[in-house]
Amino acid sequence: MKIILRVLLIIGIFYQFSPKGAAQNTELESLLDAGIEGLLDATVVSASRSEQQLSDVAASVQIITAKEIRERGYRALDDLLADLPGFQFRNIQGFNSYVFQRGIPSQNNLILVMIDGVQVNELNSGGFYGGSQYLLENLEQVEIVYGPASALYGTNAMSGIINLITKKAKDHQGVELNAGYGSFNTFTGAGSYGYYDKEKKAGIRLAGRYFATEKTPLTGDAGDHNWTENLENFENNLSFDLSSEFQNFSLGMNLMNKKSSRATNEKTADSTYLDSGTLWDILFINGHLSYIYQKPKFTFKPVIYYRNSTVRDKSVAFITDTTQIGYYRPGNLLGIDLLSEIRPLEQIKLIGGLVLEKEQITGDFSKSFSGSSTEVPPAPPRPEMLDENLVSFYFQGMYHFLEYFDVIAGVRYDNSSYYEDVVTPRLSMSFHKGDFSSRLLYNEAFRAPRPWDFTSGTGNPDLKPETIRSFEWINSFILFKRCYLSASLYRNILNNIITIGQSVDEWRWINAGEISTDGLELEARWRDKSLTGWLNYTYNFSTDEAETIIPEISKHVINTGLHYYFNKWLNAGIRANYFSRRKNASLSSVENSAAMRFPEIDPALVINISTGFALSKNFELMLFINNLFDARYYHTSNRPPDRYPQAQRNIHVQLNYSIK
Repeated sequence: MKIILRVLLIIGIFYQFSPKGAAQNTELESLLDAGIEGLLDATVVSASRSEQQLSDVAASVQIITAKEIRERGYRALDDLLADLPGFQFRNIQGFNSYVFQRGIPSQNNLILVMIDGVQVNELNSGGFYGGSQYLLENLEQVEIVYGPASALYGTNAMSGIINLITKKAKDHQGVELNAGYGSFNTFTGAGSYGYYDKEKKAGIRLAGRYFATEKTPLTGDAGDHNWTENLENFENNLSFDLSSEFQNFSLGMNLMNKKSSRATNEKTADSTYLDSGTLWDILFINGHLSYIYQKPKFTFKPVIYYRNSTVRDKSVAFITDTTQIGYYRPGNLLGIDLLSEIRPLEQIKLIGGLVLEKEQITGDFSKSFSGSSTEVPPAPPRPEMLDENLVSFYFQGMYHFLEYFDVIAGVRYDNSSYYEDVVTPRLSMSFHKGDFSSRLLYNEAFRAPRPWDFTSGTGNPDLKPETIRSFEWINSFILFKRCYLSASLYRNILNNIITIGQSVDEWRWINAGEISTDGLELEARWRDKSLTGWLNYTYNFSTDEAETIIPEISKHVINTGLHYYFNKWLNAGIRANYFSRRKNASLSSVENSAAMRFPEIDPALVINISTGFALSKNFELMLFINNLFDARYYHTSNRPPDRYPQAQRNIHVQLNYSIK
């Protein structure tokens, strides 16, 4: 607490002597003046693959803006999602963290994550990586679409979509720098530069970020005595973004290199596993080149894209008392998406496209072994690669009629050389009048098994795609022009679940069972010139075909927060997250239920605060305190550790610099 008081004292001194009204720019002022109506007028592209105002979208959609990312101090994708309705988490404090949307636990392979519309899910497994490797400082906004979306996006878009929209030079010129340091030796440093020539309609923007942390302490009682005093639990990430525009062409590229320990993946106390020296080194490279041809009633936008996700050959996945085990898994994909939009009549809008993809992936890791626990293994050989092809057609039509009604119907056909044919439809009806809107939605989606699923363990070549059917009713209302109220009621039914089938001496992935989720999301948002506030509640009741409660899902989650601008140079905010008790899923319950120490995870309330102070026109000092009251709370586990302790109180101080 002494550190907190000292930092607050410094901010107070600056507050007394700083020139009045020094820092806030006109862009921020316009955002604050926009109110709820300005938010609903915001443009989104993820819900229908074309630009729409948020108020017209026939889906549950959340937008997190660059302003909100900055003022709340989000440093990881999980932090950003934690304040939204419908999300729950399994953070193993290690090489990955897992995000569950709308009551369905997974290995991150039921949510589609994109950067500027290009998928960044890992190619071989179909899952995405949670954590701090995303360059959040360079995001214009994050668009989160709730519910199945395979009718437009294909495999993996089961629970929803997360699309990270990067800043572009046209709107963000000049230099931006920030650096921060905080608890657990956590360091963040980011910078960007943007240049745009209006006459030539050409520009370029470069951005980069370095993030390093030793994470929360987990030795001894702090980690339930699962790990030894030798525990090494680091994460070092490097991210880079490039975007450029010229006339009707645009080019984008992003790189994310995540390096972290895998020590928390296994219990090391009283086991043959060691907890120092491991390294998970995964590299993502994504790029796209697009062109837009536009006429009053016709738009054609072809996009060529490249994806690469590689677990690099320096990775050391496990260390036992006799050996170190190296892993290597490359994968790359080249694709083209030919998107067209036609408006034959004012009340009709048609969207269609053709997707062609060719990927090279491997069914398993290539591995190498050293001769002792202290010897680094040689680089594993390049594994045998599989050539896979995908052809997809998608179509969606929207018809506006009787002044207040919209109907949307869409379908997608996917033909893959490894999961054959899948057809996914969608249908919605919307009513919108004045400040009230109501929407009825039916969506289907699928997750295709990947080569990793087909070959793991003893292998199963007969796997079929997981499928989901979703029914949703959304109602929203604007109150007093500053308050937005919404309620979403939904039912999801997941079939052909790809799960572990295990006998005494072998295991493999199999299709088995069903999960049904009944859910309710309620939200209130307030927004005016000086104050933004939010309160959301999520109810999820998830059961299998035997009506057994699904582990890892809390029935009740509540998030709330306020952020207030005292004036143009001082602002502060508070956020709170609550989740109720949830059933655990530790491997102990499979191996020996009597040995499971924590069959349930207790409820928790976590409070975070933030403050920002403008030192001058170009400098801003920010303070973030997460888990203010140092609550001791846990996440579930599907690994041998029975539960995972979450971060203790942590303090982060950040200095921002910008010049235009």
